[in-house]
Amino acid sequence: MAVTNMSIIEKDDLIKKMPRDSLKEELRNPSGNFPLFLIAARLKEVEEMERDVMARQAAQQSST
Repeated sequence: MAVTNMSIIEKDDLIKKMPRDSLKEELRNPSGNFPLFLIAARLKEVEEMERDVMARQAAQQSST
């Protein structure tokens, strides 16, 4: 199925599988295949998860 024929839910599912670099590239150079608000929201979510992991790792290292 072509991306243009997908529902917004299907596009969101596809976006969730995209690597971080692909999300950033889509924001820099939009293909028009995805709503930018979904790309931006997913990128923010990924970056927040990465910050959380880094904070947990730092806390574990400082407590040992």
